[in-house]
Amino acid sequence: KLKLLYDRQLFRAETAERLLQRFSFLLQNLNPEAPCETQPLTSEAEQAEIRSWHRPTRPAPPLSLDQLLFQQAGLHPDAPALRFREQGWNYGQLGHQSRLAAAALQQRGVGPGGVVAVVVNEGPGFLFWTLGALCLGARVLFLDELHPEAYRLKLLGHLHEPLTVSGSEPIDPRFEPALGSGAGPEDGAFVIFTSGSTGQPKEVGITHGGLMQRCQWFAETFPARTTLMKPSPAFVDFLLEVFSTLLSGSTLVLMAPDERDRPRRILDILANHRVERLVLVPSLLQLLLPFLSRRRLRTLKSVIVSGEPLARSLAERFCEARPESRLANLYGSSEASDVSWCWIESAPGHNVPIGKPLDFVSVEIRHPAGHPAGVGMVGQIWVSGG
Repeated sequence: KLKLLYDRQLFRAETAERLLQRFSFLLQNLNPEAPCETQPLTSEAEQAEIRSWHRPTRPAPPLSLDQLLFQQAGLHPDAPALRFREQGWNYGQLGHQSRLAAAALQQRGVGPGGVVAVVVNEGPGFLFWTLGALCLGARVLFLDELHPEAYRLKLLGHLHEPLTVSGSEPIDPRFEPALGSGAGPEDGAFVIFTSGSTGQPKEVGITHGGLMQRCQWFAETFPARTTLMKPSPAFVDFLLEVFSTLLSGSTLVLMAPDERDRPRRILDILANHRVERLVLVPSLLQLLLPFLSRRRLRTLKSVIVSGEPLARSLAERFCEARPESRLANLYGSSEASDVSWCWIESAPGHNVPIGKPLDFVSVEIRHPAGHPAGVGMVGQIWVSGG
């Protein structure tokens, strides 16, 4: 019989009990011929308990992204969809211009499985071309106008015969509006690239169903009538903010590329358009926080940070400065999109948590050798689903 002596000032009783159980399990299942890192430390009962904590529950919608958006345009054609400075477009105009863009792309040979690279610049044109490409069953790669041309060409070099269009390119109205090709949830919708911080940028495909799952979850978790297109088009959060807004019938406020990193301009847009939800990186939140006065931004309900670690000190300052707004930490990567999230209800403890998995994502903590880690163990994050 094993007995464990431990310092109660350093370990809780349940932690000591788990250590003892694992050591006993290891002794009973030890393989003297196998390397140490491959030896099992968690029983099937403990693994089953961990799996029971979260099970994916949200199925993928049966329609494609463009089908749902055109459905929205048909049901509520007069509802405001887009704003840019003093101009506005309703859902009927969004749908009509997108079908015209699809017809123009069709004339250039775009069809199912193709790739259209859309340069994101001022105004709503990039969205018309994007929905037009999706309507034809093609995939879309967003190119940031602010990125150097050499970098954009490098990304295009990874793709097979992409067609590049600028969001500011006029749409030829002479062609009959296209009706669409009937892409399904498992078909590709977007292409994004990793930052390349660990080497060369890697291509990542995003399906219609995967993106719509995230957009529906995002709109339900952070509801807003008016949102701001703040994230860079190079990142998956751009897709999430843009399409969660439009799929839910809300209004998306557009920004010019050179406005995205200008704190005072961002604050003016938030106030003038009564924006209710804002997605940004923590480093920009740090710049904005001194100016996020309650008087100017009474409509701002939710602030979601992503893309960088959220420092405890910044979270504390936000909770103190804006108790009427809710702060959320969204965790993910280009390869796996968004994985987990949590509300920051008050000043957090030692570290800001990355939260719980989204309700259609499975997350496991595993050892480098691949076997599951137990409660309290350190390991690598394995993501599946969505």
